[in-house]
Amino acid sequence: GPDFQATAARLSVDSGVEDVLEALDGTRTLWKVVQTARSPRALGALWVLDTIGALAYGDAPAAEPDESAPEIELAIQGDEAGQESETPAGDASIGADPSATPEASGLQDEIAEKHARLEDLDHYALLGVTQEATASEIRKAYLQAAKAYHPDALARMNLTPERRDQANRVFAAIGKAHVVLGNTDSRRDYDATLESGATDLDAERLAQAETLYRKAEILMRQGNFRGALEFLAPAVEIWPDEAIYQSTYGWALYKKMPSEPAEARERLECALRLDPEDATTRFRLGIVLRDINESTSDQERPVVA
Repeated sequence: GPDFQATAARLSVDSGVEDVLEALDGTRTLWKVVQTARSPRALGALWVLDTIGALAYGDAPAAEPDESAPEIELAIQGDEAGQESETPAGDASIGADPSATPEASGLQDEIAEKHARLEDLDHYALLGVTQEATASEIRKAYLQAAKAYHPDALARMNLTPERRDQANRVFAAIGKAHVVLGNTDSRRDYDATLESGATDLDAERLAQAETLYRKAEILMRQGNFRGALEFLAPAVEIWPDEAIYQSTYGWALYKKMPSEPAEARERLECALRLDPEDATTRFRLGIVLRDINESTSDQERPVVA
């Protein structure tokens, strides 16, 4: 249609949309074009183009004949049931092993290489992007990987069961990488583990500790300090070098009934060593120390009959 180019330029494009736009070359039926749409965004783009009348439909695909191409002889064989088969004569590619193509061979090498280094590759390396990649670039890299590792694509390559299992493991790791890097908060936490030299195991433990701490925070706001300690204790055990965990743990020990100011003091002083600039910890420690000093003073006062 006349509005096709103008509308296509305004679409939000990913690899799926690019495939659809490339397929709209006048040589395919609508059904064939729909089959190239492998993402919701691609289907949405196709729907928009159709709805506004940007697509023009013909009675048949407009395939242009190539007059310079040589005629192809067809070898026709029949069987007793009257069935016939047609094979282009002299076409060596028909019946060839699809796994022998350069693209397939390259993907198999990539599968083997990534599987061998699966424990050493970070999320960015798995997706093939840099740590400075934008959210759009991360999404595009994942979609390309999903297309390459799609079961239909792998089936055409005639992979061995061992290689297919490797491909599934690699793609599962790629999917996990996309989940982590696709979320702003989880990506920030993951980047922090990279900067500190932490491992993936550390990242998982940190996530577990953070979940426990968040639950404790809710109980602290409700005044349930004893209940909060049930989550703070394992959080501190998992990640004892996190100042906010130690500080909150100490404050919960002080605020619960009966209070444990001596233990609270130890936790708060530990938190202050980890983060000397934390004003909240300093405030909490001041209150605990004042309470301890007042209690000591009361004990030292003479009893008046």
